[in-house]
Amino acid sequence: MAQLVLALLLSSVSAKTKCIGQFLTDSVPFGDVESAVDIHGQRQGFAVNPENLEKVELDLTAIPDGASLAADGVEVADLGEVLKEMGVKEATSNVSEQETRIAVGRAMLTFLERRFGKRVIHLGDTSRVSGSAIYGEATVRDTTSKTLRNAHHIFHMDKYWPGLSKLLDGKQEEAVCATASAHWPFIGEDLTRQGFGHSDYVRLAGAQNPGMLNLWVSLTPGKLVQQPLTVLMKDRDTGETPLSKAEQIEEAVSSMHVYIKDFNDTITVLRSKVGTDASASWGFRPGMAFGEALLFPTDRTPHSAVWLPDGPADVRRISAEIRVLVT
Repeated sequence: MAQLVLALLLSSVSAKTKCIGQFLTDSVPFGDVESAVDIHGQRQGFAVNPENLEKVELDLTAIPDGASLAADGVEVADLGEVLKEMGVKEATSNVSEQETRIAVGRAMLTFLERRFGKRVIHLGDTSRVSGSAIYGEATVRDTTSKTLRNAHHIFHMDKYWPGLSKLLDGKQEEAVCATASAHWPFIGEDLTRQGFGHSDYVRLAGAQNPGMLNLWVSLTPGKLVQQPLTVLMKDRDTGETPLSKAEQIEEAVSSMHVYIKDFNDTITVLRSKVGTDASASWGFRPGMAFGEALLFPTDRTPHSAVWLPDGPADVRRISAEIRVLVT
């Protein structure tokens, strides 16, 4: 009997969820936008050229209910009820309609303001530039749509201040200021209307308390069984990740300019060296229900959609995301 129990315990420990994640190859020079980024495929907003990608098999860990931004770099949320408040229902929601995307965005902003007890400002993203989205409209991804954005398959951070500081050859405050200036033409009016200026953006984002956040919610009917969002989690004992332990920033990431129309954006992508680091902890939520969400810092937590080799291949995944600044 004791041997059977031991065998079951060992089996449960060794049974891990495998996935395939994509990373930038280590050989691509830091900041090399010419060879690394393609912005012609608007279904992603930006896309890394396939020849510069490397697939790595990763072991996934289930993100626990008690995960926190401070200890883990991510937390789990349930937006089911607030989505219903805004009229977004699993059986009837149609994300191809702007009215639905606006309602989803309203639900996400409402949830965040309740979560933090503070005003939350929608910062927008490339969908404001290339997709004609409006303030408060969530960016929606649908893997079966021909017009909505697809799942993003490369580990990245929308903003990573150490990487952007190196890219701009300046200090962190200068990197934050440059980001605010790039965003200002299409979000400045939104912030001004709410009583905030350019300097407030720089102060709040730079303080990282909590600063700039991403909220990602599954809108997949039933359970999400393929292409789940996966994040690089902190080590709870040390608070570190392979990024924080890297001796040189360029060894772990590449930060690059991304030009979309008149918008000079930036992106930071992880190298395959991080993917093969045995100390990395990759977290996801198995079988996410409609309305289940992940909240994480925009500027500190790498994330990506991943493929589950043992999961069904041709299934739909619908999600929404919003980037905010907590005032």
